[in-house]
Amino acid sequence: MLDDPKLRDVANEAIESRKLPLYRPLRMWGGPATGEQCSICGTRIMGAALQFDLEFHGDQPGSTISYHAHVPCYGAWERSLDARILAESTAALESLTAEEKAETQRLLFAGSPGTIRSGDASASAGRKRR
Repeated sequence: MLDDPKLRDVANEAIESRKLPLYRPLRMWGGPATGEQCSICGTRIMGAALQFDLEFHGDQPGSTISYHAHVPCYGAWERSLDARILAESTAALESLTAEEKAETQRLLFAGSPGTIRSGDASASAGRKRR
């Protein structure tokens, strides 16, 4: 199998060329190699290798599409996808004004369990100190 830096490069190339969708699969399961081609690195999954079978939403409502991947290739793809999503999310947040950031935080954390808003007497009512 490819060494880690090369595997990262292959995973990034798979993301850039849209070899797989840019989101996590609906379902996935693993098992022994079946000789299928890895959707990420393009080589056959052979011998004692384990493979993941990945199921994503298809183009038509209710349809699915399947892909196959070496376990290490999937791990590299997943890490690269997470890094891409984080970078895009960070860039989007950095472009917000202070007021938009405050509103985003308010919406994200409004009503979250354990959230205590300042001045909210009902939030701490009935709590006993230990």
